[in-house]
Amino acid sequence: MIRGAATVGLGLTLASNEPVSQNDHSAPRPIEGSPDTVLRVNELRGRVAIVTGAAGGIGLAASEAFVAERMIVVMADINEEKVRQQASRLRDQGSVVVPIAVDVSDPDSVDHVAQAAVDQFGALHVAVNNAGIVNRGYS
Repeated sequence: MIRGAATVGLGLTLASNEPVSQNDHSAPRPIEGSPDTVLRVNELRGRVAIVTGAAGGIGLAASEAFVAERMIVVMADINEEKVRQQASRLRDQGSVVVPIAVDVSDPDSVDHVAQAAVDQFGALHVAVNNAGIVNRGYS
């Protein structure tokens, strides 16, 4: 695990219920990620996020939200072709988006993704651990 990274769960909520335009960066709006971690939306620009399971569903939605905030997004998924396609689509919106293959059942694969982000961008600020492992009881 990379030191200094804030892990943000799937239950992110804006502290304010008022609708805000994606282009409105005038007032800081806190995001509550955990009891001890509060980030402000306008502080996300240029920060580095890793999203696992980023090729579809919740992971893709999280990646899209981070791109809207002009974050640097490392999109990780086991489906390399699909994550590359989605990353290309999001990159067209003007953000830095990097696709990478990951198998979250392999700790070395996960470590590689985190280290690659830090090596390329100098830091890791947000990790959305969205991908899961299904164990059907087979051995």
